[in-house]
Amino acid sequence: MASRTGRRLFAGLLFVAFTLLLLGRIDHPLIDRMRGVAGDFARPLLQVLSRPVERADAAIEWAGSLTSLLAENRRLKAENERLLQWQAAARALERENARLRVFLNAPQLHNTPIATPRIVGVAGGPFVRSVIINAGRADGVRDNQPVVDELGLVGRVFAAGEQAARVLLITDLNSRVPVRLQRTGDPAIARGRNGLLLELVFLPPGVDPMPGDAVVTTGDGGIFPPDILLGHVVADASKEVLIKPVALLDRLEFVQVLKPVLRDLDMEPTPQDTPVDAPNHEGTARAIEP
Repeated sequence: MASRTGRRLFAGLLFVAFTLLLLGRIDHPLIDRMRGVAGDFARPLLQVLSRPVERADAAIEWAGSLTSLLAENRRLKAENERLLQWQAAARALERENARLRVFLNAPQLHNTPIATPRIVGVAGGPFVRSVIINAGRADGVRDNQPVVDELGLVGRVFAAGEQAARVLLITDLNSRVPVRLQRTGDPAIARGRNGLLLELVFLPPGVDPMPGDAVVTTGDGGIFPPDILLGHVVADASKEVLIKPVALLDRLEFVQVLKPVLRDLDMEPTPQDTPVDAPNHEGTARAIEP
């Protein structure tokens, strides 16, 4: 029974489909009106049925746009990070160039610089104040050559290796520099104290330095060329005459190594380079971060 009903239903549907196809082929005003009525009737239903499809399309489009935006955001972040790195590198190079331009514009000294190395390490300890430069004998650097920055005297080379050298700073306890007061011309010795200041000793009797007096090298001893600015006298309540260096000893980046006044001073470090009661002369060394 059910089988017969199914056959009849199938035959009916087949007849309706065939009839609709046949009517679709007929070009008659009545058929056209029926088509219009059917279209008007089906239009709201089709609009309702199409809304989920439209929303699904919009969601797919939004998801695609979001994925593109996320990818673009990641790309822009990576590019921004690269630009920040380039900016930091450019600023570092700009600072280095500025320091080097200061060297080029500095007053001409009595001899041509041998090298303009970078400070690559600081050697410190209770008895020594020195720095390490990235130039050595291969670059013409020798012991006892004076070292300056763009402002004034820094110290002298006292241990030159093949590719690097150590520079004894003027503030080291063992540093002695023949100097004179620029205002009066009176000679003296600038002696290091292992601190921020130097002491002016062996002044002629009756000389009374004034705060702010410039102290320059004399050239005596054959190491330091004359008239290199070392520092200025500072006010002090004690009887000591103290000098504040003009060189940026705590912020050195580049220095210049000069030839000594006498060319025969390429010798081993003198006994005075060894601190008294300080067998560990090497101290401790640390590298400077780039």
